Amino acid sequence: MPTPLDQARSAHQGTTTPSVLDARVIAALRGSERLAPDRRGAPRFAAWWVPAVTTPVVLLLWFVLRTPVVPLVPVTSGVPEPDPATLAGMPGAPEVPGNWSLADAPPELSSHVTLWGHGETGIQSLLDETVSYGVFSGVQVSLRSDFATIDKRSEQHVVMLAGHLDWNVRYLETAQLTIEVLGVIYEVAPGRFSLQVQSNQVHLDVLEGRVVVRVPREPARTVTAGLQLASRAAVVPSQRVRWTRAEIERRLEAFSKAQQHEQAAAFIRSVVPQVSGELRESLLVDLSAIYGQYLHDWDRACATLSWATREFPDGALSEGVTHLRDRYRCP
Repeated sequence: MPTPLDQARSAHQGTTTPSVLDARVIAALRGSERLAPDRRGAPRFAAWWVPAVTTPVVLLLWFVLRTPVVPLVPVTSGVPEPDPATLAGMPGAPEVPGNWSLADAPPELSSHVTLWGHGETGIQSLLDETVSYGVFSGVQVSLRSDFATIDKRSEQHVVMLAGHLDWNVRYLETAQLTIEVLGVIYEVAPGRFSLQVQSNQVHLDVLEGRVVVRVPREPARTVTAGLQLASRAAVVPSQRVRWTRAEIERRLEAFSKAQQHEQAAAFIRSVVPQVSGELRESLLVDLSAIYGQYLHDWDRACATLSWATREFPDGALSEGVTHLRDRYRCP
């Protein structure tokens, strides 16, 4: 291979150039020769390691992905766990919840209301299924129907006039407590039972304790826990409750202050069948106003107004009925 000097001489044959130019050309050629790498002796890239590394990795991933994941199952000794009841008497054993007892309040009831104070008597209506009502000291009832009515006659005797009630007698402060329903007398002791007033009979269901049932001209019967008894009505009073306008207004005012509009409507529905005349017409108008103004139930409001129009077409409140029908856009 010709040297750079030979290349320069051959390139400039026949020409006369200054020696300084020749020196610059030769220096430029020598500099490019130093910068250009000689690839003939460089080591070649070892391409064989690519499949050698990637192939085991691919095989490992394939094996891991195709193997199903088996959940870990704890190994037990095969000895069954003892019954919690057998552990109750051991020291340090966890507390086992037992059955409901008379010392516990019913878990589904959210509050308690005392209906009468000591020595007070009169008629009370029960309208809230989430409330426990105190009848006597140690005697509570809870509602199982839309409403119920109780007339307390003395500290030893009450008359259940309507509804379905669960009675919880924790203890008695008197020697005897009797409940009268449609002429049937129930002598009660500490325990739990329910009484349901039907059209021509009374249904008794005893959960705990015992109840003595006395029907006129029939022998007394004792009903114990787990038994039921249906007794035919001994008397069918034509007017079980005699409501006065003042008493009704007092209760409606209490409902209004407590913002219990649904309970007020239920109370009016229970009273309407027992009154007549102007009081009945006034209650129907009040009921329609509760449905429309407070409960926003236009269908029931219009149905109640239609009821009032049918019974009292020329009543004293007919103008107010017409106004409410227009206001609620009744058909």
